[in-house]
Formats: sequence, C-alpha cells, structure tokens
Amino acid sequence: MKFYQHYMRALAFAVIAFVITGCGSSNGPAITSSNFEDIASNPYEIHVVSTTKAYILRYGSPSIWIVDPSVNAADEENFKIGEINLSTYDSDRVPNMASGVVVGGVLYVVMQVMDDDFVPGQAYLAAIDTATDTELSIGAGPKQGLALTVVNPVDIDVADDALLVTGVGRYGSSFATPPRETEYTGGIEKISLADYSSELLIDDGDASTHPYGQINGLTVISDTQAYFTGYAAWQDIGLYEFNPTTGTVTNTVLSGENITTIAASPEGYLWLGFGEFGAPEIQILDPADNTEVDIIETDNNISQIFFSGSLSLMGSCDFCAVLVGVAQDYGSSDISIANAESPYDIDQGYAAQDLSDIVGGVGGEFFYRLGRSSQHNITQYRFDNPMVPQWQFSTNP
Repeated sequence: MKFYQHYMRALAFAVIAFVITGCGSSNGPAITSSNFEDIASNPYEIHVVSTTKAYILRYGSPSIWIVDPSVNAADEENFKIGEINLSTYDSDRVPNMASGVVVGGVLYVVMQVMDDDFVPGQAYLAAIDTATDTELSIGAGPKQGLALTVVNPVDIDVADDALLVTGVGRYGSSFATPPRETEYTGGIEKISLADYSSELLIDDGDASTHPYGQINGLTVISDTQAYFTGYAAWQDIGLYEFNPTTGTVTNTVLSGENITTIAASPEGYLWLGFGEFGAPEIQILDPADNTEVDIIETDNNISQIFFSGSLSLMGSCDFCAVLVGVAQDYGSSDISIANAESPYDIDQGYAAQDLSDIVGGVGGEFFYRLGRSSQHNITQYRFDNPMVPQWQFSTNP
C-alpha cells in the first residue's frame, strides 16, 4: 500500500504555513477567492472505487469530494458529483483528512484535526459507505467517527481483519520559539473491523525511551508480517519488521537510513525509496529474509509508490509501479513508471513540472498527479499514453 506520508509530510506542514495565503495555479484555473476553503483545498489522496466514481481527500477543506474520473477534458462541470462534509470534527471546520483506505465498501479516513498553528489535536477515524456516500456511526461519543488514541495520524492500512493507523505524534523543532521538544504521542493503533474496538498495538514511547523514534508509516505484507518506519532525525529513519496480529516487533531491518517511502508490491516484495545525494534509488527486498532482490536507480527522490492492477490487456506492464519523485532541491517533480515485476524496467519524466509538492494515485488504466499547496488540482494520465494528460481540474469549489 501507499506510504503517505513519512517525513515529507512534516515538511509539507511548514510549506502550507507559508503558502496558505497564495492564490492561483501554474497548471490549472486561477483561484481568486479569499475564502480559506477556496484557496487551500490541498488534495492528499484519490481513492477510485469504479470507472465513474472516486473520492478526493482534501487536507485543507471541510469535505471529501466525490468525482467522476471518466469525464473528458471539456466536461469539468460534471467532474464533481458530490461531497461529504466532515467539518464537525474541528472547530475551524477543517479536520485535516490525511489518509484513507477502502475496505468492504467502506472508505475509512483518518483526520489529524490541527489547530491554526498546526498543533495536532484529538484525531478521528471516519467511515463512509461508498454505496450511499453517507457517514457511518462507529464511535461512542457525540461524533459519528471513532476518536483515536494516536496523535497526528499519517497512514492507514489493513491486516488481520483490522485497520492499522500510524500516528506520528508531533515533530520537535529547533526553529520554534522557544524550541519545541518532540512529542511521542503516536504509534500504531489497531482497530477491529468487526466492532471498531481499538488498542495501541505499538507505542512510540516517551521523551526518555523511544526505541523506534517517531513511527511515521507502515506497509503490510500479510496478516502476520508488516513493516513500519521510525523517524529519529532528519534523514535518519529506521525500518522495523513486526507482526500486525500480535504487535511484536521482530526485527530491526535498517537503521540510520534516509528512507523516503515503503510499499508492498504485487509480488509480495518490499519496495524502499532511498534519498541519496546524487544517486537516489529504490531497493527491493524479499521479506522472507529481508535480502536485496534488486535496485532501481531514479533521477529524483521517491516520495510515494503505488501499484496498479493488471494492465496486460493494454500492452503495458502487467503490473505497474507509479513512483512519485521530487528533486533533491525541491524545485521540481515528476512521476516514473516501472514494471512491478522482474525485470524492473523504469521510464522516468512523466507528469513533470517545476513544482515539487505533489502526490499521486492509481485507478484502473489511469494514474494521477495531485498538486498540493499552491496548485490545488488533479491531473489524469493513461498508462498506455503517459505523456498526454487526459484532463486537469481544480480541487477547489
């Protein structure tokens, strides 16, 4: 599954604080409204549930957008087909929806609930019935959503008939006045899909003892094997193997590395992005013994990895890996497409632009570039024609 986001998302918080009063887009229609929702929708993820329906999580807005990805470039009027309002979760009406996953016809969304100074508050999990687009009641409090134990959730996955939510706590900052200490209030929370009972599966520790650093992402291989990353310091991130059924951490696979993202491939291998000065790469590991299977050299640091379903009928790779890449100076970005099965051939430079704050997504024969911060738009590309955008639309009202 995708791993968004690791330390890049912490950097994004700082970026948002500076650009939140900006307007317009270098790629989409000009944005002129002074309303917060209109200038900072900040799309984080797209979840495609059919050829004609998808959900866009908008970090800077009160609502999820329901969209029709099958429209053509001239039909923006019919792109947005509905929305789901989640504004009641935060007093400023913006609950900061950060990540989601679709399981059994339900879209689960984690919300960070940040205040105006990006201090994380009481986080929540919302459940949306994708047949009716209505929110389900899964919590015991006055809100329909489930109040989470972990603070600042950044990732969600599924294992052992349960949701696994990664909370990063709050990053420390030497630039704050006064300097801010790291808050170890995160970890991995396990939520039963049967009754929505929850437990703190892995605790990130406290100021005195925090063996994994701040847990900032995970990916699942099976019901008994998964991996998470732990942020110790800038470009000092460890990789840990654990059992998602029991919560037992079984192995420290790597430490002191600049791991930028992790994902489980259709082959069952573990893909790791490494940010290296002048030589970024993806390492592919066999989870049977954590040995290296292959290396894919990349032009940019890979911030996200997504995998397509079977595309063999299109004459493309049977399974494609969509690699979101960001230049080391953060001055540009692009999307690469690699074969998700050996041989791991890669084509680089698609969806390139001179802006770096992007995320990606996949759905059917399409992949997507979501422009965040000053862009607030989404662009669709076909795997069999990746140089030509199918459409680009604003994610603002």
